[in-house]
Amino acid sequence: MEISKKGKIALYSIPIFIGIYLIYKQFANSKVAKEAVVEPIPPQPQTPTKPTQKIGKDKFPLHNGSRDAGSPYAPAGRVLALQRMINQKGYVQNGKTLKLKEDGIYGPKTTAAVEYWLQKNTVDNSDDWQSIFRNIAPYIAAPAKTELPNTYNPKF
Repeated sequence: MEISKKGKIALYSIPIFIGIYLIYKQFANSKVAKEAVVEPIPPQPQTPTKPTQKIGKDKFPLHNGSRDAGSPYAPAGRVLALQRMINQKGYVQNGKTLKLKEDGIYGPKTTAAVEYWLQKNTVDNSDDWQSIFRNIAPYIAAPAKTELPNTYNPKF
């Protein structure tokens, strides 16, 4: 009994198709491991970060509870400038010279420092601001002046 050419092709192709089918079923039933995407959760602030004044609207009075825009993470405004100015010299409390945390929040320590330098607990206007600056300014070292050499020579 002799098998025709078409019969041989069919006979040899059956195991190939069965093998392909089994491979397909194996991959179709397998579960592909997907990488879990974990989105980072930003840290929640422990204190509210809402400024007391609108951004770019630094106004007096500065008092306990005043906040700069963006404080405590990225403060910018008068409270931060006041804290930096006071930290040039510090303030004395209970016989110790202390420095302020420059966070843009006018809290109890900033109030104590303003009381030390201004003898009242709020900065009501620009006159109070200038008074603090005049009290602290003698302690801030100014950069040394350097004379520029005279480079003009009319005789050439």
